Amino acid sequence: MMRSLLVLFFAFCSVVYSGYTITAVVIDANENDLHLPHVTGYFNGGNNIRITVVIDGDDATNFSQLQVGVCFTNSAETPADDHANFATLGDYQFDPIAGGSRTVQIDLNRSTLIASYQQLSDDDYYSCGNLCANGYPRFDIWIKLLTPAMDADGRGWLDVNFNDNNALESTDDEDDTDAYLVYDIWVNQIHLELNRYNGFQAYNNYTFSRQEIQFEIWPLTLSYGGADYVIGGQLSNHNGTVQNILTMDPNTGPTLTYVIGTVDADSLTRSGNQTVVSAPFADDPFIHGRTYDYSYHTYDAAGNSYNPGTIRHDVQFDNQAPLPIITGLIGDGEDPLTFTGVITEGQFVNDDNPIYLKIQWQESDGTDEPFDMQSFPVGDIGIDNATLGNLVSPTEENDYYYVPVTLSDNGVISAQ
Repeated sequence: MMRSLLVLFFAFCSVVYSGYTITAVVIDANENDLHLPHVTGYFNGGNNIRITVVIDGDDATNFSQLQVGVCFTNSAETPADDHANFATLGDYQFDPIAGGSRTVQIDLNRSTLIASYQQLSDDDYYSCGNLCANGYPRFDIWIKLLTPAMDADGRGWLDVNFNDNNALESTDDEDDTDAYLVYDIWVNQIHLELNRYNGFQAYNNYTFSRQEIQFEIWPLTLSYGGADYVIGGQLSNHNGTVQNILTMDPNTGPTLTYVIGTVDADSLTRSGNQTVVSAPFADDPFIHGRTYDYSYHTYDAAGNSYNPGTIRHDVQFDNQAPLPIITGLIGDGEDPLTFTGVITEGQFVNDDNPIYLKIQWQESDGTDEPFDMQSFPVGDIGIDNATLGNLVSPTEENDYYYVPVTLSDNGVISAQ
């Protein structure tokens, strides 16, 4: 039994001093959220901190309570108990002596930790002052033992080290504790665009026509007092523990997924637009006529998880070239434009009044093209015994394209 206790004690990597033991662990504040419960060296949006202090011997007799202090700095500085940013969080009472020792367990949530730092306002998620000037802030915690008369321990502020989570990912320093934590409670968002005939677009209820997508891990902009601080967006798969996934859900057929970082490992941390062609999915994964909704689920280096739901919806893959079809002849003098006939072997009968060619877009299979087409060369239309004007786009009154026709002479004209 003694051997088992010693193994357990070592696993917690507590800081042991003469007369007292301090153990600090990052814990999961909400088991129902998606954030990782503990990432070595980080405090994320789903974390609390639990500090357990045990005193024995003379310390258990002399001290009955303690103070907790905290210091936040930017990433270019090291938190310290003599730093200008140092602040006390409050006093905490030890349990009565039992078996010659006293214990106190303290749970610190995010609101308590940042209470003295207006830049990190809990009411404004994107608030951060110059603490974010060089990246995510750092913070450390200390304790000070107090007598019943509130006299302070002569040893002063005692530093708290934070245990690593080697079960999730190995440490770089081959140590089991960290002197401070990186404060990162913000999630990284992804911007997604689809390649249409005229380039990448970020629209819903639209079409795309190429077997590729483009995404960007957006940088994080944090503001305070009129100043903006930008931190580059980065994701992590935490040594394969989790995946960062783009999901394309069609209205019919199997769901398509793309795991960021499987093709190019540095795509998890790369800035700017990244284009994904068909090969990472499958050969030509998108099917003509299918409508897709897009979503994603990401994890950053701190273990913050983000799954915003659908970010692009009702986008249809359309890789069939639309065709402008001359469907009839319209126009009768001063009266409003009206449809007066259909094509019969390419022939139109006209008189002296203004006339127009009515044009509708159709898919290559003959179905109507339901999406806006901007223009096409009118010179591609062949016409005899007449000349063509400029293409006129649809309006509220006319839901079709048309081209004015100027007769060269009365008689029969032929258009194709």
